[in-house]
Amino acid sequence: MNRFAVSMSIFLVLTGTGAFLAYRSGISTYEAKEAAIEKAAEEAGKAKEAQTEAATTGEATGSNGEGKASETEVQVSGNVKNGETIYSANCLGCHQAGGVGGVGPKLAKAEATKWTLNEFKVSLIEGKTPIKVLAATMPRWAGGFGGSGKAPTDQEIADLHSYLKSL
Repeated sequence: MNRFAVSMSIFLVLTGTGAFLAYRSGISTYEAKEAAIEKAAEEAGKAKEAQTEAATTGEATGSNGEGKASETEVQVSGNVKNGETIYSANCLGCHQAGGVGGVGPKLAKAEATKWTLNEFKVSLIEGKTPIKVLAATMPRWAGGFGGSGKAPTDQEIADLHSYLKSL
């Protein structure tokens, strides 16, 4: 065998191995995101069941009958300034400054500002609004803002929601 053939063989083996490893790591990332989405969907399902049960028993939504907030209902106040920072880092590219819309729809004075915090959370994590499923181009943030790998906290979601309400 000549040197060129040996060199090409080594190159092809290394290239194929690298492509396989990149493919596998992509699958792992995808699987992790899918697991996070499934977990968020399960939590949202439990929240929906709790709301349905509360409605049928006459209890107020978000209450366990003792005046304490239920575990499934988001009970935090948002910080507009922190929400603006989250928006700038994650939403600005598609929804533009001030939420005027661009690739993504207008968010300023939009229906999303009227959703409950739980509805807003489900839309961010699962892409489901109270009236429709969001387009596939809208990221599902179950993997966290800025690719952190951690689901957004209730505080981050409340901050972002508060910022959108302020527009």
